[in-house]
Amino acid sequence: MARLIIGHVTSSSVMIWVRGDKRHPFAFIQVDPGNKVATLALEERHGYTGAAEITGLNRDVDCTCEVEFGATRNASPNLRIDYGHCRGKFRTAPADDANAPFKFLLGSCNLHSLGIFSSPDRAYEELLERSAANSARFMIHCGDQIYYDIPNFLKGPDIGEYRDKYLDAWGDSRPTRKFLTQIPHYMIMDDLLRWSRKIGQVAKVYSTG
Repeated sequence: MARLIIGHVTSSSVMIWVRGDKRHPFAFIQVDPGNKVATLALEERHGYTGAAEITGLNRDVDCTCEVEFGATRNASPNLRIDYGHCRGKFRTAPADDANAPFKFLLGSCNLHSLGIFSSPDRAYEELLERSAANSARFMIHCGDQIYYDIPNFLKGPDIGEYRDKYLDAWGDSRPTRKFLTQIPHYMIMDDLLRWSRKIGQVAKVYSTG
């Protein structure tokens, strides 16, 4: 699964999601310009994941971010590690009164439980290309981020297996991990009608039109 995901952005902030592990349960996040930093203690009960909101950013500017992981909260920079695809970029939202056109990506149904028959590499390579070519501001993943009950539709709930499904669905594709670091991402658990409301909510951040 990804170690860094760019989340919600506003004209002055960004939400950064990270995942460490048992050996490196502390995350050190930096966002530029401005050298904004945050340190997170990642707990086992949350699968060594966490999120930090970085504030005080300028509106409508290109930013970079990175995360490194350490064994202790006071780990020196030369003892911190990354796992690849731990550096990303995003653009903050424009002013609240902006009324300019913008582009975003929309997708759903991340079926990745059938081994070699469901490799997501090509799909995310194309998303990388489309995002760059169209200067997409964000992506909405509008439902079914994993398929927990495929191929066993009678499988009962188990948090360990549920997490393993997420690791499988989002972890073994390098293009997927890279794409999650390139623009903000909004993930909705189930499609139905929720995605249409989310599009409206996110769009308001970018335009009042």
